[in-house]
Amino acid sequence: MCLYVMQALSNEVMPKHEALQELNYAAEELIKSSTADQAALIRDPLNDINQRWESLHHDIAKKMVCFCETAFVIESVSKGCKSCSVVRAVIDVTECSRLCDWLVDNRESCRKV
Repeated sequence: MCLYVMQALSNEVMPKHEALQELNYAAEELIKSSTADQAALIRDPLNDINQRWESLHHDIAKKMVCFCETAFVIESVSKGCKSCSVVRAVIDVTECSRLCDWLVDNRESCRKV
């Protein structure tokens, strides 16, 4: 289930990258023909958007690493445990719950980018 959530997040976030690249290109074109004051009015908010985008990607990467590590632990435990389906279900639900909470908390940030 967590892998599905991560894939859904990636499918929602990645198309926004092209729009961000287009925004950066358009801003650079405007800056070329702007005064220094006008350029700052464009560049400062754009830098903020780019930093938020990088932060979002960093957070997603951290969550993916955490997910992969958790999946590895679950798989390792499962191989040596006869009743691991219960352990796997508890760990999976707990980790997915944390991931879903993070997704809900950061969904609005993603939409702002």
